[in-house]
Amino acid sequence: DIPPGRHLRIICRGAGRNMTVAEMKTLLDTLKIPVAYRFFRAPQNPPFICFYVDGTDNEFADNSVYKTVNQWTVELYTENKNPLLEQALEAILPPYNKSESYIDTENMLMNAYTFENVE
Repeated sequence: DIPPGRHLRIICRGAGRNMTVAEMKTLLDTLKIPVAYRFFRAPQNPPFICFYVDGTDNEFADNSVYKTVNQWTVELYTENKNPLLEQALEAILPPYNKSESYIDTENMLMNAYTFENVE
């Protein structure tokens, strides 16, 4: 679920247009796996996605914010390496950096995709 008041506008370079957080969720929903902003309220079985704005790296001019640059993270959780699902996600994201880690306590992989979009 997207928290109330989360109506950020971003430019998703991969999609080539402005997007809201709700539109980003709709884009991720095309993968047909559970998707949530930041966290799920109930435990999920993989695969699933959590996404969120991790911070900003704003540009300033005349003592004010000239451009808001949102730093996004999309986390894909799977039980095993899933190259087809990773490729499907990568095809819909704007240019990104990727890291992979194994979560021992959960017995699952997490691929984290990070990218910036301008508000």
